[in-house]
Amino acid sequence: TKYLQSYLMWFVITHKYLTSEIESDIGRLLNLASSDRWAWDEYWRLVNTKYR
Repeated sequence: TKYLQSYLMWFVITHKYLTSEIESDIGRLLNLASSDRWAWDEYWRLVNTKYR
């Protein structure tokens, strides 16, 4: 999970241009994804949905 948290932090930092709505999603999922595999999958599902 250390690697996962580091990657998510990098992702958030490099995507500061995102709207506050999307940032709140990332913040919420960041807390879950550090310990929950389902949240990690859900995070990627949201990312793929919002950037298409």
